Amino acid sequence: MLSIQNLIVPLGGTRKTKKYKKNAIKISPKMEGAFTKKAKAKGMTAQKYAKYVIKKYKGNTKNKKELKLLRQAVFTKTAKKWKK
Repeated sequence: MLSIQNLIVPLGGTRKTKKYKKNAIKISPKMEGAFTKKAKAKGMTAQKYAKYVIKKYKGNTKNKKELKLLRQAVFTKTAKKWKK
C-alpha cells in the first residue's frame, strides 16, 4: 500500500554540506614573534602597531620590506579574530 509520505518529494533536494577541516597555518620558527618584536621596539602592542602599519602603507607603493611588514600586519589583525 502506498502512503502519502512516500510520495512527498522535498523541493530543495537533499543536499549535504561538506565539513572542511581547518588546516593549521604553519609559521616558520625563525619568524614566530617577529612582528611583536617590531611592535615592542616602537613601544606599541601588536594590534596598535598593525593598525599603524596598515594605515601608513595601504595603497602606497612599497618596497620589499614594507610589503612584508604590511602582510604581517594584516595577518596579525586577522589572527586576532580567530581567538574569539
